[in-house]
Amino acid sequence: MNEESHIIKPSILLKFLGAKNLNLKVKNLEINSTHNDNSNFDISNIKKLKIKKGLLFDNLEILLDTHSIIFKKLTKKQSKYLEFKFKNIKNIIKALEGIKYLTNSKKYINHKLIIRWITTFKELLKSLTNFSKIKSILGIDELKILKFYNNHEKLINNCNNTFIKSELEKFKLLFDRVESHPLSLAQRKSIVTDEDSTLVVAGAGTGKTSTVVGKVSYLLKKKEIKNDEILALAYGKDAANEMKQRVKEKTGEDVEIRTFHSLGRLIEKNFEKRKNKISDAATSDYVNKNLITNILREMLKNDKTRKLVMSFISYHRYPAKYLEDFKTDTDYFEYLRKHEPETLKGERVKSFEELLLADWLYLNGVYYEYEYPYEHKTSSMQRNQYRPDFFLGESKYLEHFGIDKEGRTAPQINSHEYNQSIVWKRNLHRQKRTTLIETYSWERQDGVILKNLEKKLSNIGISIKPNDPKIIKELFEREDVNKKLVSLVSEFLQIFKEGQYTIEEISSKLPIFNKSERERYQVFIELFDEVFKRYQDYLKKRQELDFADLISKSTEILTKTNFKTNFKRIIVDEYQDISRGRYRLIKALINNQEDCRIMCVGDDWQSIYAFAGSDIRYTFDFEKV
Repeated sequence: MNEESHIIKPSILLKFLGAKNLNLKVKNLEINSTHNDNSNFDISNIKKLKIKKGLLFDNLEILLDTHSIIFKKLTKKQSKYLEFKFKNIKNIIKALEGIKYLTNSKKYINHKLIIRWITTFKELLKSLTNFSKIKSILGIDELKILKFYNNHEKLINNCNNTFIKSELEKFKLLFDRVESHPLSLAQRKSIVTDEDSTLVVAGAGTGKTSTVVGKVSYLLKKKEIKNDEILALAYGKDAANEMKQRVKEKTGEDVEIRTFHSLGRLIEKNFEKRKNKISDAATSDYVNKNLITNILREMLKNDKTRKLVMSFISYHRYPAKYLEDFKTDTDYFEYLRKHEPETLKGERVKSFEELLLADWLYLNGVYYEYEYPYEHKTSSMQRNQYRPDFFLGESKYLEHFGIDKEGRTAPQINSHEYNQSIVWKRNLHRQKRTTLIETYSWERQDGVILKNLEKKLSNIGISIKPNDPKIIKELFEREDVNKKLVSLVSEFLQIFKEGQYTIEEISSKLPIFNKSERERYQVFIELFDEVFKRYQDYLKKRQELDFADLISKSTEILTKTNFKTNFKRIIVDEYQDISRGRYRLIKALINNQEDCRIMCVGDDWQSIYAFAGSDIRYTFDFEKV
């Protein structure tokens, strides 16, 4: 710390009343002061400060090892400043040393260093800010600190730009030769930028992996970070092996290059001091699907869980949407074409309301034929043969009408023509003495359509036979139904565990969906919860882990134990494929070291691991890392 001279003058009025200039000369911890008398002392020898406050003036007594010094008749401003100076001079010196390091360093100054400096001198900066409001009271050193604090972003940015320019020149040969083609300027800048977290977003085929290889090579060449302090993460085993080979070829060095699951297994093994078995249900899709199938079969043996399985298969296997959910009938029919609702008997129906009715009839043992020709001839040159929605046998029919309680149709349907057709059908059945029962869209909207249908069937002599074991067995063994349900549960299980979600968390999101979607998701969540418990119990009994367990257990080890890794620089390839679980593992790795920095390379429009629960939000919200 250079010698600093500082004069605090009293106001003219106070000077008239006897106040004097306070002259301070400060060098390191030595203070030379002139007020009433000359005083020279080492700040480290101060034992205590005593202030005797008066109406206009204060006396400040400094108790030293061998004697005391009294500053008499100090103005309030002088007294307040002297007390601050004596109490904070050590911190002032340290703050200035920190500024010198931050602005003169030949290293990249990362955000954490700035935050650490600000946090360390938080109270000092607060006091200086308050003193700055008082005219001509702060000394040069204090003003330097305040100036840096108020302009630190710009100052550090300038220093880092100078550093980047220097590094680009220094390592030009490396960047020219590290890959078959010289790296671009953008790649080079991203490599030498050593921020806490750096995200490189580029399109497919623009050399993202070359940037990763370049970063590792740069760190090794620079020799500030040891080989075992570098970690590179890839998503697939092949990608990790390729990256390791390329780094070895370019640098001749070996570094830790792994997949997330391989890293998780390494951490878990080193902590537990034993090697856990990875379940075949994790490594083999065939074994996984068979395990889920067997779990679902077991659930069919229990009344409660059988109802969940059958309810989802019967009424919620499709993401059902209805005419009122769409702005135009074109959108509605496009949605139907996309999903093509098919009944449990294998018939294609025209709407999800018809699907609901057909599946309920089938599951309750009610015979029906879909759109079977009416038993009396109605066809002519102008009209096709009439085909009621459902033929129930013995001249009994069921028609479903898409109307509300007032007979209104959806806005995009011609209400007059639709109601005329209803009248024609009713009159025809009356004339031909056939039995017609009717269901309506408003009943489905009110949640009473199936309850009302059961009453209407009973009134015409048709009884139902629910939970027929033969139908349940036949239904579950249908390959198309079984395959779809098992695939859905299996894929959701992977997303659920990779994302480290909870049933409560997912259930809390249900209110944002419309009624039909909410009902479907609620049934699926209840069904999945039962499958998940049995799946976890299977792994526990067999003392096995799946890949998602490797991520969650290693994250827990890093966050809840004293286990330490060596990694000070982490490079992640294909960051756009990040899931919440892997994101948490990265966070845990970063927090495991005092100064661990990360560079991620990815493409925000390309996510090949979407099925594994990748979440593009972690690319857009990267600064939260």
